[in-house]
Amino acid sequence: MSFLTPKHATNFLPKAYDSFAKDFSSTRQYQWKEFYRLSKGVNEIKNAENKYILDLGCGNGRLNKFLRNENSENLNFTGKYIGFDISKELLEEAKINNTQYEKINFIEAGFLDFPEYLPKETKNNIAQIWAVASFHHLSKISERQKTLQNIYDALENNGEFILTVWNLWEQTKYAPQKKEAFWRSVYNPFWNKRDFIIPFGQKKVKRYYYSFEITELHNLLEEAGFEIVDSFLSDKKQNICIRAKKIVHNTENNKFICSNLYFHKTSIVDVVNKINIFRTEDVVIKTIVTPNPEMIMECQKNKIFQTILQNSDISLVDGNGILWASGLDFLQYKPLFWRYSIGLFMLVWFFVHKKSYPSKLKKTLCGSDLFRKYIEKNNIKNNKHIFLLGGSENSARFIQNKYSNSISDIYDKKVTLNISSNESKDLQEIIKNSEAEVLFVALGAPKQEIWIKQNKEFLQNNTNIKVCIGVGGSFDFLSGQQKRAPKVFQQLGLEWLYRLCKEPSRIGRIWTATGKFVHYILKHDTI
Repeated sequence: MSFLTPKHATNFLPKAYDSFAKDFSSTRQYQWKEFYRLSKGVNEIKNAENKYILDLGCGNGRLNKFLRNENSENLNFTGKYIGFDISKELLEEAKINNTQYEKINFIEAGFLDFPEYLPKETKNNIAQIWAVASFHHLSKISERQKTLQNIYDALENNGEFILTVWNLWEQTKYAPQKKEAFWRSVYNPFWNKRDFIIPFGQKKVKRYYYSFEITELHNLLEEAGFEIVDSFLSDKKQNICIRAKKIVHNTENNKFICSNLYFHKTSIVDVVNKINIFRTEDVVIKTIVTPNPEMIMECQKNKIFQTILQNSDISLVDGNGILWASGLDFLQYKPLFWRYSIGLFMLVWFFVHKKSYPSKLKKTLCGSDLFRKYIEKNNIKNNKHIFLLGGSENSARFIQNKYSNSISDIYDKKVTLNISSNESKDLQEIIKNSEAEVLFVALGAPKQEIWIKQNKEFLQNNTNIKVCIGVGGSFDFLSGQQKRAPKVFQQLGLEWLYRLCKEPSRIGRIWTATGKFVHYILKHDTI
């Protein structure tokens, strides 16, 4: 049997597993060694009668037997278990294998539709969800993301998701499937080199598998709002195993990852409100960054800068190139010919009809817009709490005069990254004496982000600063010293072209943020 698309192959899976259910079940009577390490969190809930464990892709129900077996590291789970699987025949095997246990419910459903079958009493009571050797059957990125969102929503706060997938890419015994996947991806653009077809049994019934990398799984989980608790490879690197925890505060702004940097799906109003909330909290200083394509390219040669951006609290999209890249995740692991052919077509689509473009991120939120919005909203009487650092000569002074109700002080002299210099110490004292709570830094990237990193400890321990934000040339735009591109250029994503016409000397930087960035995104397997 030949499959036209990976989706076609996944649609065949229920029929495939039904056809060899008994033989398959007979090979799945043992427990994986990694179950013991993955089940650490079960001890906290094992005697809670009102707590549920869901098993997605439960197969013959061996996980339930493991959890309830008193010899399994003294687990002896007594709570409620629900098993879901797409194969009706495998579920029959599961019922036979678990007849000695009560409170067992096996349901025919897949990853995308299991929430529809959950009893009402499970709401806020699902402590763990397991997916043992089943998540790799999802062929589309959108399905994986939707599944993880379903799992996140179903779990109680701080609930755990336990995931294992076959580590196909690193196992030599799957070399034939690896070679077959590569050539299939060359002649068929719907497939990529990590879409495997693996047969089972004497009849060689074909099954679809996606060959994950461990970092790819981490990114998917973190995008969905999970925090990785434990991550390891099993004996002989056969399986990728992950324990992840649902962290509520991580999902206040959904995330998309591009070139190992996080970008939050949020609005300018939400960020402004969040900054004002941070001002009222006694917490570690929050940092907000606004990466653009040029900064992403800088990260490839400056790993210190990349780490700073990765560790920020809020990361905003400042560049249409990132919006374009966010619609290309389906190109992962495809041959270069297809990546460039389809990717350049998508680039034309993006500029011709941005509204219909399938990007994960829909709108840019640049630092200059955030700066203007925040300072305008907070320019009220007796609200001096903003410090302006950097900008061209007289830019910060002009803004201070115009928004005198909100700005406590400015510093527009030359700024050094030598933290032990007299200039740096003088600047620290000025910020301390200003009693400001929000610090806007307009030194340009990566200097402004590095300065914030270097001075964060001093600001935390000696000042009232609660939020630090790198905003590049925002002071010059707001003061009028530099004119921003007209709205039509901004809306078309051609602000770079306007700046090139105004400042031809910037051609090197603009080429890095356009041509080199496009080449970099299309060249690399992971978006």
